Amino acid sequence: MRNRRTRHYLAAALGVSILLGMVAGCMIDLTKGRDFGEPPVCQVHARVMRKEKVPLISGYDLYGGDWAQAEREQFPHSDSPRRWDGDLAVHGEHGLAYVCPGCNEARNRWLIQNRPGVARAKGLID
Repeated sequence: MRNRRTRHYLAAALGVSILLGMVAGCMIDLTKGRDFGEPPVCQVHARVMRKEKVPLISGYDLYGGDWAQAEREQFPHSDSPRRWDGDLAVHGEHGLAYVCPGCNEARNRWLIQNRPGVARAKGLID
């Protein structure tokens, strides 16, 4: 009886171990893209983009109306917080989106020129 019970527990432990291994192997890594082929190129800066986690927000007007317009025209693929629009793979408070280094640079320049307080708080200027 005792030997049978021990085998039952060992079989259950093995089954749980296999199940955990299968689940761990199927976990989604948000830092890797799901796309195939060449990565996209930013239409504004003509630079290759890469997928990164970006924070999600509920509104679009992060720093005012002029910010929203500048973001659409000058740095649409920055790693700034953005609202969820269906094109992002969402994971909690972050989304997975293509980010352009040129857009980040343009965003930083815009903040320095138009929102020096925010730029100073982000460490962009002294």
